[in-house]
Amino acid sequence: MNIRFFERVRHSFRYKLLLLVLLPLLVFIPVLVVFSLERTYSFAAAQLAHKVHTDINVARASFMRQQEKYLQAISRLAESHAFYLALNREDVERIKNQLQLLKVTEGFDFVHVVDLKGGWLFDDSTFVGEAKPSPLIEDVVHSGVPRVGLELYSSAYLIREHASLARQARVLLANDGRAEANNIEQRAMVVRAVYPIKNNRGQTIALMEGGVLLNHNSALLKTIHSLVYGPGALPKEGKGLVSVVLDDVRVATNLSQKSQEEVRTLGSHIPKAVHEQVIERGESWVGEVTIPGGLYLAGYQPLHDYRNNVIGMLEAGYLVAPLKQAYLRDMVMFGVLLLLIVVFATLFGILGARRMFKPIERMADVVRAQEEGDDLRIGEIKSRDEIGALARRFDHMLDLLHERNAEIQRAADNLEQQVEERTRELKLKNTHLKDSLELLRKTRSQLVMAEKFSALGELTAGIAHEINNPTAVILGNMDIVIEELNGATGPVATEVSLIYEQVYRIRNIVEKLLKYSRASPISLNLEDVDVKKLVEDTVMLVRHEAERKHAVIITEPSADNGLIRIDAQELQQVLINLLINAIHAVDKRGTIRISTQVSENDDVMIRVADDGEGIDRDTIDRIFDPFYSTKGNVGTGLGLSVSYGLIHRYGGNLEVSSKPGKGTVFTVTLRRDPKLSPQVHALFDLHSYEFNRDEVRHE
Repeated sequence: MNIRFFERVRHSFRYKLLLLVLLPLLVFIPVLVVFSLERTYSFAAAQLAHKVHTDINVARASFMRQQEKYLQAISRLAESHAFYLALNREDVERIKNQLQLLKVTEGFDFVHVVDLKGGWLFDDSTFVGEAKPSPLIEDVVHSGVPRVGLELYSSAYLIREHASLARQARVLLANDGRAEANNIEQRAMVVRAVYPIKNNRGQTIALMEGGVLLNHNSALLKTIHSLVYGPGALPKEGKGLVSVVLDDVRVATNLSQKSQEEVRTLGSHIPKAVHEQVIERGESWVGEVTIPGGLYLAGYQPLHDYRNNVIGMLEAGYLVAPLKQAYLRDMVMFGVLLLLIVVFATLFGILGARRMFKPIERMADVVRAQEEGDDLRIGEIKSRDEIGALARRFDHMLDLLHERNAEIQRAADNLEQQVEERTRELKLKNTHLKDSLELLRKTRSQLVMAEKFSALGELTAGIAHEINNPTAVILGNMDIVIEELNGATGPVATEVSLIYEQVYRIRNIVEKLLKYSRASPISLNLEDVDVKKLVEDTVMLVRHEAERKHAVIITEPSADNGLIRIDAQELQQVLINLLINAIHAVDKRGTIRISTQVSENDDVMIRVADDGEGIDRDTIDRIFDPFYSTKGNVGTGLGLSVSYGLIHRYGGNLEVSSKPGKGTVFTVTLRRDPKLSPQVHALFDLHSYEFNRDEVRHE
């Protein structure tokens, strides 16, 4: 069935368009929905974790307020006028009644009036005993400031307070593998409030202390629970939990003591990971924990005694199952709704596509009939949309096509004439092609002549430099002869003048030769030059020579070379010499790299590197000597020497490094603002010598 479906998709435009429309609906939308649900679940989980953080902070704040309330209850009695009168009159019975009333109304488990050493002075029931030693009492005695805090009471101290307190504090440990069965936690966590009793002079003469046992104290935790998980804070089936944990054992919860869940929760142990982080490291912890009754998302904060030792923790959390059930219920409803939407949209798309593409399918039938030779038409179409208009125009087109076929048949008789016309046009194009080939041949001849002129230019440069020095010697010696004759040159004045004229004529010829060959500049034309552009232009000039040798030139300019001030033609002459030498040095299909960069002192460096045979040490020492050439009779030996002089003329440097068998690198270093060096330039530039008819002077 799948094969038939794909065959229909391949041969039916209706199925293709239907698949194109339904694919996002059936694939992409569900994927988008799944992604949205996953993101929603992650966001909800983050919000639930944030709620637990808030809940445990609120629970801790409420727990601290409850401690302050106990201290305020003690202070109200200690500062009351009735207690003051009974204490001054030593009315034991009245003090006893007041302490008993405080104990009953405020929920204290014991209340005492003790001396400054902790000995009982008055009690709600007896007058024999001693308060549990504590830094809390010592601090109140020394500071005179009331204090409240948590204390850890052993069974012995609880019995000293009252035997019933020891029995009340006992918590049967759960048999969860963390402790042996029927083990009992006999210690108790106690909220202890101490208030100083002062005389008229403000001196502390006694202390009033009260204690509230936290073990099995569900009333206190219900008060905290009502504040943290009040109406609307959790789903209808949700359940919040607030517990006090002593070490790693839950000793009190907000659950009713009559419930079976309370029985299972009391005495149960917290996970080891929670104990390590909260008790041992004193840090908060939030996460999912398994508590008798289900999986809870809970938070834990450490509880410290007055010495700031962690003795337990406060636990606040809520049952996860109701929240997950509510989430899954909403997701199922959303999924069912989405499925219904997809089903109805799919049915609507299929029915709509069938009605929409019926005219197109009829057109396809007509086309097949036309291919088989049947003169069939689509006929009347009721649809008034674009497809209906297309069907009607298609019939009209078939009618026109029938007429055109008749015209074509009539035009077949004139086919031979049309063929002759096309033949003439083809002959004309062949003639144009021959002309183009002839033009190409002439262009190649011109390129060959250009290469010959280039070689002639190099030869001309050599001749010009060879003539330059003798003319300077002739003029210098003529000046010496004139000085020696001391004005007695009258008889030969015409000949002397003729000598000067002919030497100057030679000088002009040399200047013209140098201008033609461009081997040495005749004038100084400083301008701001873009090095990157000049390199690109130079590469274009030697491109044909490189192609002739099948050499590859690779340019590697830096990001920003900036501008340098130099004679562009002279720098280009140097680069041409270096590139031509590199092209001659590499074998066929060799590689030449010309790169630019900026040095640390802002000088511009141009490197021309080739992978030729390299230069040996002896040759490198003479590479810049005038008329020294490694090419035999091919070169004049002036290219590198002239280039060296031109670069040094501007205060720059031209260096060479080479490894035989590896290649050669020429490095041109130029200042951005030139520092002209006429002394060096004088070795290579004809302008280093100034001539006139009366005097010859060497710079």
